[in-house]
Amino acid sequence: MVGNIGSNLGILNNLLKTQKKLRDSFSALSTGQSVTSKSDPAGLAIASSLQTQSSSLSTVNRGIDYTQSALTTAEGGLGEVRNNLQRMREIALQASNGTLSQSDRSNLQNEFEQLQENVNSLAQNTKFGSTSLLDGSFSQQVQTGANAGENQTVTVDGVSTTDLGIADEGVATQASAQDALSAIDSALEQVNSASASIGAQQNALEFRSNANAVQQENLAAAQSQIADTDYASELSNLSKQKFLQQAQIEVLKAQQKSAASLSQQFFGGLGKK
Repeated sequence: MVGNIGSNLGILNNLLKTQKKLRDSFSALSTGQSVTSKSDPAGLAIASSLQTQSSSLSTVNRGIDYTQSALTTAEGGLGEVRNNLQRMREIALQASNGTLSQSDRSNLQNEFEQLQENVNSLAQNTKFGSTSLLDGSFSQQVQTGANAGENQTVTVDGVSTTDLGIADEGVATQASAQDALSAIDSALEQVNSASASIGAQQNALEFRSNANAVQQENLAAAQSQIADTDYASELSNLSKQKFLQQAQIEVLKAQQKSAASLSQQFFGGLGKK
């Protein structure tokens, strides 16, 4: 009898262990996560750390995209400034002709001044949200990585007529038109330099964004390897544990039935005596 009780307890303990494994399998299959704070605390800590790094890189890339959009807007504004400067150069060339009448020269001067106003308007009003881009004040530090110190300073040169050195230029006379022509050529060089600087900064940001995206993929793969459920393996394990549970239940039933039979024989025999 004592042996039967001990045997029953052993089977019952094994059954409880099997049921726990079944619960773990059901949890892994339903959540898609094979590790928990109970089943594998160290693995869960590593997986959580990898998830944090991946989320951080995603946030960083959103910031980079925002800055890229701002730089693209700035480049669009520079293109308009360039168009105005090129028209100013055409006017300066026309005004350099000594055979122009005073009326013609006056009309060219009026258009030249309007183009100067256009350039200043673009410098003051080209914005990204509420941030001015072409007035010389744009200078921002952009986070380019998930760690402290991983950043890039982004700047855009100012392009007002004062910044470009053409604020006091005009074409009212042939001589002033010649001076304006030289100043406008210098201004165009400044605008082209500003465009090249924007392009270089965008390339640097794109490189970091792509590197972050690759790192995110690697982190996701590592996290998945640690934490995600292998469904084929888990389903196989589930079937195994179900079979084992059923077998243990049947053995326990048989043990209980045998114990009941022995008890009946023992106590029934005493009653007859």
